[in-house]
Amino acid sequence: MKPRRVLAMDVGGTGIKLGAVEIADAARVVAGDVIHGHGRESPDAVLDQVASRFTELAAEAGWSRRDVVGVGAGSAGLVDRERGV
Repeated sequence: MKPRRVLAMDVGGTGIKLGAVEIADAARVVAGDVIHGHGRESPDAVLDQVASRFTELAAEAGWSRRDVVGVGAGSAGLVDRERGV
């Protein structure tokens, strides 16, 4: 079975963990990184960093855009989109 390839993001208070993950019998992180200091940036700037880093991680893993079947994001606590927190 060909592994499914996804990009994953875990938004935490001190960093955003990013990963290129292959899922077959189990999940395996193929490439990863952490963005620090995101609380000092605008939401648009952080999203630009995440998108850019996702592109780099996929390349590090040897994937093309067509290889990625999904993107997942997780965040602890509540998110208030109206206030940006």
